[in-house]
Amino acid sequence: MFFDTVNPDVQDCFQTGYSPDKMASFMAHYGAINPWRAHFAHMEPLKAWSSEQLLPHRDLVKTEFHADWLRPQGDISAGAGMILQRDARRLLILGGHIRMKDQDRLEAPWMMLANMLGPALRHAVELNHILSGLRLENALLAQGLTPTGAAILVLSDDRRILFANAMGERDLARGEALGGDLWRRLHLRDALSDRAFEAGLRRCRPNAPPIALRVAEPGTGASRIAHLLRVGPEVLPFAGIDTLRRTAPDSVVVLVIPAASAAETLMRYLGLTLAESEVALALHSGQTPTEIAAARGVSVHTVRSQTKAVLGKCAVRRQSELVALIGRLVR
Repeated sequence: MFFDTVNPDVQDCFQTGYSPDKMASFMAHYGAINPWRAHFAHMEPLKAWSSEQLLPHRDLVKTEFHADWLRPQGDISAGAGMILQRDARRLLILGGHIRMKDQDRLEAPWMMLANMLGPALRHAVELNHILSGLRLENALLAQGLTPTGAAILVLSDDRRILFANAMGERDLARGEALGGDLWRRLHLRDALSDRAFEAGLRRCRPNAPPIALRVAEPGTGASRIAHLLRVGPEVLPFAGIDTLRRTAPDSVVVLVIPAASAAETLMRYLGLTLAESEVALALHSGQTPTEIAAARGVSVHTVRSQTKAVLGKCAVRRQSELVALIGRLVR
């Protein structure tokens, strides 16, 4: 069993050797009450742990999971598992159940095999993610979109996140504009943006031009113009986009959210107005107040007043401190 979970209640699973009915019940109910799960966070990655090491058998037999799922399958209470990958959004596990009557004969060899396979499997997953991202960026370039610095998410028709690049994962983790529910379905935090996104999903057709939509961040006033497009396997090979998916979808939806501009970044994190952000960036670039005033068509007095306001909002006293602060936010 090879499964991927984002939270304690949901998992995707690629398995062999289990009956379809039992796996359906695992996905629907028993996976969420698996008593071994509470110990996954403490397992050392890339090291096989036996079922007994995770939870003594005397405690396991007292659970609903054992009575209604393990025991009816020949008491598959023995076995071992391994954490392949663990981060804020993914817990990827390799595991195998063994009948109690076969524990002495099979458990130790299975743990040895898992310890041998684990590093290679994790490397394969990481490499697959990198290659999927490169294929995706090439597909977007062919559509006339510039993926550099953008958050990119590949979605199923029910909004389920099949793939996110590093910037997409970052935006999801921040939760300012994007969010996900228990089933990894994407939603936009701003209600109007989310309704426009839903309408775009319905209108999106393969090989059609990208649909532009506004993605706003509630509370900050910042927004970005994102693009939504539907692609088929002839544009983007689906193999590897979803690690555990056995069958490829007919098409997927790609959401591309461009990176925030430098001014938007200062507005978001420092609470500056657009004009103040532009003045701050000009100071960061080495321009003098006189040069900034001439370029903006305002008086030097106005620029100095805006600079004073920026220093106050940033809680710094010197222009050199402001320049250093901006340098840490805008690279």
